[in-house]
Amino acid sequence: MERLEIPGFSWVLFLWSNVKDHFSGKYAVRLDKIANANITWNDDNLREMIDERMKFYSSERLSFKDLFQEGIDPNVTFKELVRLSINFAA
Repeated sequence: MERLEIPGFSWVLFLWSNVKDHFSGKYAVRLDKIANANITWNDDNLREMIDERMKFYSSERLSFKDLFQEGIDPNVTFKELVRLSINFAA
């Protein structure tokens, strides 16, 4: 998959749902030695966070909507990304 080798681009994956059982008492793990947090957000908070990160890393030039070609609705795309990520974690 060539998308994995784009210079200057990275993927961040949150896999907590896949490893949570290991940290919930099933196995002897000292959470005082491992930095951990349970972070949740609603769709509006997530969209705001994405927009703020885009602005920060683009020196205030870009937001989420600027990632898309003309004719692609960023709101519809965002909702679909949220839907897919929630269904994927289930």
